[in-house]
Amino acid sequence: AVETIIDELIDLFPSRYFHIGADEVPVGAWASSPKARALSGKLGETGSSALQAHFLKRVQSYMTQRGKVTGAWEEAAAGGGIDRANSYLVGWHTLEASRRLAAEGYDVVVAPGQAYYLDMANSADWHECGASWAGCSSPEATYAFDPVAGWSDGEKSRLMGVQACIWSEPMADPAVFDRLVFPRLSA
Repeated sequence: AVETIIDELIDLFPSRYFHIGADEVPVGAWASSPKARALSGKLGETGSSALQAHFLKRVQSYMTQRGKVTGAWEEAAAGGGIDRANSYLVGWHTLEASRRLAAEGYDVVVAPGQAYYLDMANSADWHECGASWAGCSSPEATYAFDPVAGWSDGEKSRLMGVQACIWSEPMADPAVFDRLVFPRLSA
């Protein structure tokens, strides 16, 4: 059961905060499972977001019993979402997504790909190394980025902090890593 796995992980990582993921779940993963479809019928819900929310609520409930604050990516707000109390979500698609989460009452860590994903290319030049799914992010743009631009005071009160991300799996050359991460990491 998932609770057994959580218990083992909690023993390994005793932090109060425990991030459970919830992003990049293939939409068809739930729809192709007969058990998931049967559960969907029992719940009176349809769609992968509702099933994922049901599962994440179960996980969060158990984590709360174990004294943990549940962290997840922004997708955990879909389909009814996890409980806003005793959780935080990391907004990564856009700054607007992070603001929406804060407006909905979630505590938020801001990590938009357009500014804080350090594996994004530094510029749009054809020879520039790095990913481009979120555009490019020059060191100057990262330094100048305001994670709460346009947020109300109530939304700002939900900001836990910012997070810089780098997905280094495709970087076999340390020089590429250094070029992408530095000096943006200090921003």
